[in-house]
Amino acid sequence: MSETHEARKILDLGRMQWGMLVVGVVLLVVSFALMMVGDSSRGMLQSYLWAWEFWGGLTFGCFVMTLLHHSLKGAWGTSVMRIWEAGGGAVALGAFLLLFVPILWTMFSGTSILYAWADPKIVLGDPILQHRQPLLSPVGAAVTTLIVFGFWIWLANKLRSSTVRQDTSLDAMEEKRRFTWGPVGLVFFILSGTVAFTIWIMSLDIHWTSTMYAPWFIVGHAFAALSLAVFIVCRFSTLEPYAGIMSPKLTLDLGNMMLTLTMFFTYLSFSQYLIIWSGNMPEYAQYYRTRAEGGWIWIGLSMIALQFFMPLLMLVNPTTKRYPKNLMFVAAWVFIVRIIDSYWIVLPAFPNRLHPTPLGTDVLAFCALGAIWFAVFASQIKKAPLLPVYDQRLKEALHHSHA
Repeated sequence: MSETHEARKILDLGRMQWGMLVVGVVLLVVSFALMMVGDSSRGMLQSYLWAWEFWGGLTFGCFVMTLLHHSLKGAWGTSVMRIWEAGGGAVALGAFLLLFVPILWTMFSGTSILYAWADPKIVLGDPILQHRQPLLSPVGAAVTTLIVFGFWIWLANKLRSSTVRQDTSLDAMEEKRRFTWGPVGLVFFILSGTVAFTIWIMSLDIHWTSTMYAPWFIVGHAFAALSLAVFIVCRFSTLEPYAGIMSPKLTLDLGNMMLTLTMFFTYLSFSQYLIIWSGNMPEYAQYYRTRAEGGWIWIGLSMIALQFFMPLLMLVNPTTKRYPKNLMFVAAWVFIVRIIDSYWIVLPAFPNRLHPTPLGTDVLAFCALGAIWFAVFASQIKKAPLLPVYDQRLKEALHHSHA
């Protein structure tokens, strides 16, 4: 009786909006204040960039998974589509475009607080940076950011508006249009993202380049977006509307998708390392050399076990993928490890971050942008049903299995 009663409760993810917004705004004000103080400015901006990379990356991951869903049209995707639309929609992308302003300000400040290529004195004595100036320059970075975000916001709004309209009209042509835009948008996202991520993150390591970086970056954040969505669905599997679609088949599909991204992300990570190791060139090896000093190496080595072997061993077990509580644990594990991996990717690039011990500014920036992310997410998730009305495949499959 208690399970039946609990299953009738309606999940309300939107109720955390204002609480998260207040927390986020307060912490952002403190963060911005510290950016203006001489002694703490550099550390605060570095921490802010890392936090922006993770939470902004989660937004990009939600967006790319939305594009993937509209390209594949898998039934399992309808269980998590609204989560991705809320986390990677036009409003979320717009919010992180605005939150990029402090980073953009450092580019135009003429100092190397974050980017060496933003300091004219360093560029003047570096032929390599001079060659890259059309792209790696304050103006080039600003123009690229605006163009890339502009298209992403337009496409995210177009897809979201289409799914909401179809909930009302039940017009199958809406889905066909999205099926056309999904693959096109996915290709453009990868191409435009390659340029954008090169400017925002890869260029932190001066002179270093990798052709694997953008796919590695995109898949890593898509993995975080998938793990968050799976966690939400499994955590609230006894509440409506998820109680009405929950089945071993659904959790198996979600678990298999997580397993796929586990192996794909590991393949990209190993391929990048193997290519750089076999090349044995100092300008390319510096990325891993920097992350093998001052204790950072232990985080890098731990990622092999925490981000590959542990999820792999758990997800190849059918029992893990059969029960929502088990899959919820794996999803939480992956999400937390993605935070650690992001920390290891960004912060060692700064010469003053010799040790991996988190600073107070790291915690402050991470919580500030995290609260803003969840506030935006909550504001959008409540604007449409958690499950699309026009796609009843999961409910029908559950009905037939019971029959």
